[in-house]
Parts: sequence; C-alpha cells; structure tokens
Amino acid sequence: MAPYSTLLLSLLFVSLCPTLLFADSTDSADEETVRLHFYIHFIENQTEVVVAKSDIRVPGSFYNFGSIVVVDNPLTEGINITSKPVG
Repeated sequence: MAPYSTLLLSLLFVSLCPTLLFADSTDSADEETVRLHFYIHFIENQTEVVVAKSDIRVPGSFYNFGSIVVVDNPLTEGINITSKPVG
C-alpha cells in the first residue's frame, strides 16, 4: 500500500507545481473585471426545445441529467419584466 500512496502523492505534487510556479506570472493590473447581471423571466406558454438528449435518468425530473434545453424566456437587465431586454 505504501508504493501506491507514494505514487499518488508524487502525482499530486507534480500536478500542482505548474499552478504554483505560474500563479503570479499574469499581469492582472491591466485586466479589468466585468460583472454581468441579467435576469431570466419564466412566463406562461414558453417555448422549449430539447436540442441534446441524455440517457441519464433523474427520478422526479421531466428532463434527463445532461440534456440541453433551449427556451425563449425574456432576458432583461433589471428584475422587472418591463426593464430593458438583453441582446
């Protein structure tokens, strides 16, 4: 069991080395952080289309885990549905 633990610790150390060595190599002073805030509104009679279906069943769920569904709900800048739409 000791060789397995040594191998595991060695792999962990080797995988962390690049992260530790290059963590400060980027110049973050020139980068500006942008925060996006938008709201999706759930409306009656929305249209939804499954574009990618998964076979992983989730009990009690209408869709399978990993399925990709596209909806046409309004996306706005504010919390009210009457606020300016995004896009």
